Formats: sequence, C-alpha cells, structure tokens
Amino acid sequence: NSFGYHGDDGRKYQASGRGQHFAAPFGTGDVVGAGVHLAKRTIFYTKNGKMLGTAFEEAKLPLYPTIGLHSKNEHVTVNFGDRPFIFDIEAMIAEERQKMQEAVSEARVPAGLAHSLVRQYLEHYGCQGTLRALDESSGGGEDQAMLEGAEAGAGSLELRCSVRRMLLAGDVDGAMTKIQTCFPTMWQDNPTVAFHLHSQKFLELVAQHAVVDAVHYAQTHLAPFRGLDPQFETVLQDVTAVLAYEDLDSSPVWHLMGLGQRELVADMVNAAVLRHSGLPDTAAQSSLELLLRQVTVCHSELREVNGSQGEIFNVQNAIALG
Repeated sequence: NSFGYHGDDGRKYQASGRGQHFAAPFGTGDVVGAGVHLAKRTIFYTKNGKMLGTAFEEAKLPLYPTIGLHSKNEHVTVNFGDRPFIFDIEAMIAEERQKMQEAVSEARVPAGLAHSLVRQYLEHYGCQGTLRALDESSGGGEDQAMLEGAEAGAGSLELRCSVRRMLLAGDVDGAMTKIQTCFPTMWQDNPTVAFHLHSQKFLELVAQHAVVDAVHYAQTHLAPFRGLDPQFETVLQDVTAVLAYEDLDSSPVWHLMGLGQRELVADMVNAAVLRHSGLPDTAAQSSLELLLRQVTVCHSELREVNGSQGEIFNVQNAIALG
C-alpha cells in the first residue's frame, strides 16, 4: 500500500492513480514534511513548517519514504532528523501528550477506586504510618477499625512494617530474628528468603568495612546455598564480587550497596510473608503495581504491532509527565 502527497496538484493518493483533494500544490523552494502518528496510525504532512493535517488513516507499517521526481535535473534535499525540522515536531508531541493527559483526566472511574488502590498498596508494603494518615484524612472509620483490629499473627500489618523498617535500616539480624520467631516454618520451607537475607547481611558487613567478618559470614551462611539453584549462583557471583573493589561507589556492583538493594530484599520478604499467610501468588505485588504492569505490557504490544517503531514506554516517565 502506498501513500502520497503530490506537488503538481496538491492531491493525496493511496494505492491508486485517482487522488483526492488535500492541500495546495508545492514546488521549488518549499519544504514538505511527512510524518506518521504511530498511536493513531495516521499519516500527516507539513509544508514550510505548517501542519497541513491528517491525510491518511489506518496506515499499516512498515512504511518506507519515497520521493518521485518529474523532470530532468530536478533535485531535492532530505532530512531524516540529523538537522532540526522546520516544523516544530516537539511542540506537536507535547500537544499530543497534553491531549492524552486530558483524556485520562476526564475518564470516569468508580468512586473510591483510586483511594482503594493507594490504600491497598500502602497496606501491602506495610507502610503503617502513611496508611493511618490516609485513613484519617479520608475519614475511613471502617478501614481504621480494620487496621486497629489486624491480627497479631502471620501476615499482620504491624509485623511486616517492623521487618521492613529493620531491613531498610540495615538491621538484617533483627529482621531475621523476627521472621524466625514469628514464621519458623516459612524460614524452613522457603530457602529463597533465607538466602537473600544472608546475602544482604553479607553486604551490610562489607558496607561497614568489616571484610574479615563478611568473608567468615559468607563461608558459614552462604556457602551451603551453592549448587542448590542457578539463580542463587548468579546472585552469589554478584554479591561476592563486592570484595574485589576498593571503591565500591564507582564499581559495576555499586547498586548492591545502596537503599535500592535493601528495598528489593524488603519487598521480597514482604511478599513471602503474605504468601505464607495464605494469599495467592499475586501477593508478590500490589494491585496498583499489577495494573501498571498491564499498562506497560499493552504499550509494548502496541509498539510491536507498529514494527517496534516509536518511543519505548516508561511508566516512571509517564507518571512524572502526569
């Protein structure tokens, strides 16, 4: 299928010699641009920096740029983005994003859905203080009663919150003691939890410059995990690699020494506790995170349909722009 805008008559043509009126003709000295709106699957044209409008809809990829010349010695200069366009494409992108944001803002959602998603996210990750503040600000008396009445046993909010605080503060010993005391069977039945906690303890010792203690700890608590799981082997290689660098901040494994690594372990332990409490595998993530994953997958599928062309969707950038 072919699409074209002719300079001699200003008509647009789609896989046919019979064109339709589109815009004014163009000729010597004019700068004509052709663009594809991947989200809408439309083709538009510009002339001398001005938008002429959408010429074609339901355009199927892949598409290849082609220029037809009529007379001998005619020539053109093309620009595929190595120089600034005369047409302000960035302004158009910003306008399209604004339209999309307005459409999202005007979309109707069931009453209380946003509050429910945020509350479930906070409860999922044991953010007890923020959860209380949310309930108090929204007058959620019933939810507050549920919070106050949470059982002290496995999977309780207060307990998960306590373990999370310890891990984020680097107190792996305290977290392990709490887990072993409250969930002894989980500690035995889920070696992944024990492995990641021991790995984090090793990293905390390295961060404290207690290298000798770290090596002894690895020999005692990490060595037994060798050969049990290929994933363990990969993590062990990365974790023990921190011993090879004097300046960890500029090393390839710097990310293992920061708050982000502690958060990963805390999230993994939190999900394991929730599963141990009888919740399904989806307990590994909150409903809000599952929703964002679905949005990301949908955008990835649309991009694949468009021949892997266009901007790669990033949920963090999308949230920031919102």
